[in-house]
Amino acid sequence: MISLGQSLLGSLLAAGLAFSAPLVVDAESLLMSPLHMEELPPPLWCVRALSLGYGEGQARSREDASADLLLVLKNVEEGGSFRDQVVQYRRASGATGDGVLGVVPPGALAPSFEIFLERAKIGEVSGIIETAGALHLLERLVAHAAVRQLFLEGREESVRQRLLELRAEIVAGASFSELASEHSMDRASADRGGDYAVFERGSRDSQLKRAAFELEVGELSLPVETPLGWHLLQRMSKDSLSSQLVESNWARFRAVLITHAGSPKAANPERSRSEARALADEIYALLVKGDPFEPIARFSNDDPGGKERAGDLGWVHRRMPGLPQYLQSSFLLKSGEVGAPFEMDGGWIVIQRTQ
Repeated sequence: MISLGQSLLGSLLAAGLAFSAPLVVDAESLLMSPLHMEELPPPLWCVRALSLGYGEGQARSREDASADLLLVLKNVEEGGSFRDQVVQYRRASGATGDGVLGVVPPGALAPSFEIFLERAKIGEVSGIIETAGALHLLERLVAHAAVRQLFLEGREESVRQRLLELRAEIVAGASFSELASEHSMDRASADRGGDYAVFERGSRDSQLKRAAFELEVGELSLPVETPLGWHLLQRMSKDSLSSQLVESNWARFRAVLITHAGSPKAANPERSRSEARALADEIYALLVKGDPFEPIARFSNDDPGGKERAGDLGWVHRRMPGLPQYLQSSFLLKSGEVGAPFEMDGGWIVIQRTQ
C-alpha cells in the first residue's frame, strides 16, 4: 500500500492544484475571484479525490503513481468501491477520512478538475488527471441530502431500543410522518411530519450529516447517536422537502475598496493611508445612516471594475477555499447590514451584505 504522505487538501495544494484564492488580481476585482454575478447562486461541485504526489520529496515516481491509480481504476471497473480504496490509501498514510472535499463553487478547483465535473454523472470516476507533481482520480458526488428524522432525547440504551421499536413499525408499514409527529422530541421537525433538513455536503461533516449521505433515497438509518440523543433518519428526494429547509452557505455582498499611495495594487498616489482610512470611515457612516450603497460605490471605489458593478461582488460561498478574513467575517452580517471598515494589504474595505 502506497502512503499518501500528506493530508488530502495539503497534497492538492502542494501538487499545484491550488484553489483559486479570492484575493486574486485580475481585470474584474481585487476582492473576489471568480465573480458569480448570476441572479441565483451557481450550482455546487461535490467531489471525492485520490491524489498521489510523485518526484522530488515524494516516495514514488510518476510511473509508480500512474500504476497505482490504474490499478484503482481497474478495481472500480470490476465493481469495487472507489470510496473504500481511498479510505485504504489514506489509512495507510495515517490519515483518516474518505477523500471527500465537500462542496466547492465553480472556479475554486483547477480547470482540469472542472472539465471532468461539468460532464460527469453522479458516482462517475475520472480517468487519471495530471497536475504539476501529482496524479489524481476524482469521483463526482451528490452535493445535498434531504432527510426527515424522528428524534428521541437521551443517550441511554433504553432510548435507542425504543427508537428501534419505532423503526420496526415503519419497516412494517407504519407512516414515518405520523410516528414522527407523535413521538419525535424535536418539535420543529415533528410539526412538519419529520421533515428536517436538506444538508449541504462538507469535508468534515457531523455524524448526523455523514449518516444522511450514506443512505439511499427512501432508506432508513439505524439509530444515530449525537450529544443530544438518538436520531432515526430517512433520506428523501431533495425536491420532496421545502426549499426553506435547504442548508445554504451562499451570501452576496457589495464592497468599496479605498486604496492609498502605499497600496501594492491599484495604488492611489494622491491619498495617504490616514486619508484612505478617513474616507472609508466617512463612507461607513453614510451607509449606516441609510444612504444607498450603489451611488457611493460608483463614485468612490478603487476595486477594478467596482464602479461599473456598483460594488457588487456577486455570490460568495462560505466554504470557498482561501476565503479572506474580510469576507469570512462578513458572513456574520445580516442582510442589509454594513461592516466596519476592514484594513487589508491593499487599503480599506467597507462591505455590505445584500443577501
